[in-house]
Amino acid sequence: MRLANAGFGQGVAVTPLQLAGAYSAIANDGELLAPRLLLALGEREAPGPVRLRQVASPEAVAAVRDMLEGVVLRGTGQSAQVPGFRTAGKTGTAQKIDPATGRYSPNDYVSSFIGYLPARDPKLTVLVVIDSPRVGYYGSEVAGPVFSRVAREVLAHRGIPPDVSLPLRIPSGPNAWRTAPQRPALPARPLAPGRVQAPGGKAASPALGRPSGA
Repeated sequence: MRLANAGFGQGVAVTPLQLAGAYSAIANDGELLAPRLLLALGEREAPGPVRLRQVASPEAVAAVRDMLEGVVLRGTGQSAQVPGFRTAGKTGTAQKIDPATGRYSPNDYVSSFIGYLPARDPKLTVLVVIDSPRVGYYGSEVAGPVFSRVAREVLAHRGIPPDVSLPLRIPSGPNAWRTAPQRPALPARPLAPGRVQAPGGKAASPALGRPSGA
């Protein structure tokens, strides 16, 4: 691995679990926790986190968190935005190795997006990896939208409230508040001989005083 390659990610290989652990450490102010695969709890109380070590200073982590939030707000990660939630994350677009040549393939990729939210009080880390996407290949266009949909579903399922107010869209223009046109009233049907108009517009018999069909 050369320094020039590492600057934009080539030559560095990690597993999805390692990547999720690294971003979770950023979300936890630089504290690395032991990853666990949880199948079910049942009636048992959830075990507490296992803390491993502090991987970076709080100052360095704060700077990285600001950058990651900016990626989603203004950069390549805008497709991963979740309405009502500040989100921090990063796109990934990695060339795969062509086994026939041993070099990077010019048309085969791994596309990804990883992020955590709410960015200021993290509760979730979500990683989306698309291996050899068929339509597009940039992480922003392939994995970002999937992240947004998955995060919305999980946040709703866990009942996590939004941390930012959604903008109120106020209609504008001369016809903004015009109501839908009202349908014209249907003309009254002529009554049969011996019937009168009852309350509610139904025909009633004078002898019974009861609407017909009631």
